[in-house]
Amino acid sequence: MFGSYATNKFTTESDIDLAVFLKKDDIDGFSEDVKLMHLRRKVDLRIEPHSFARSDYDEPDPFIQKIITSGKRII
Repeated sequence: MFGSYATNKFTTESDIDLAVFLKKDDIDGFSEDVKLMHLRRKVDLRIEPHSFARSDYDEPDPFIQKIITSGKRII
């Protein structure tokens, strides 16, 4: 989890940003995000999933590095 919920600076209008790092590298990010959006309906519509490939975790750009270092690990 990253963003305002991870930093405890959320408001009633905040979404819950979740970074999902997949075990594979060759992903279609859009398709994976659509699947995750369907799953969120069963949990909480405020959840905003963001899928990333394994390589994004292994060699993170500055945005992903910030997610890794300042986010809250859920699973």
